[in-house]
Amino acid sequence: MSKRYLNRDEKNQTLTLAAFIGFVEERADEAAKLGRSKDLVKFLRMSKTYADKALALIMLPLDNDEKDKLIAEIPKMSVVTKYKREALREFEEAKKIDSVTPVSTEDFLDIVDHALGRYLPTEKAVYKL
Repeated sequence: MSKRYLNRDEKNQTLTLAAFIGFVEERADEAAKLGRSKDLVKFLRMSKTYADKALALIMLPLDNDEKDKLIAEIPKMSVVTKYKREALREFEEAKKIDSVTPVSTEDFLDIVDHALGRYLPTEKAVYKL
């Protein structure tokens, strides 16, 4: 039986792959514009093509609603490259700011679904009144 939905980790990995596709495409276009080696441009485009195929395979068995949710999230993602030490420092600084609450994308979407009344409680949910 095919998988109709992605769990949180799978969704994050899929969105990361989609962001990587955009990143590699930008690097290929940039390399072509700068007149870099044709082989470099070719290999960058090939890596994008293979990543596209992998993404298509991940999304193929998913329900249409799940595909739509993923596609809506893709433009919100981007690849950012920094030295690890700098990235960790910025993350720690963001956690200290009172007005910023780091939250995973999946958790944020769950909050939005709940706020909009699209939350479907599971059988395990326990409510205190």
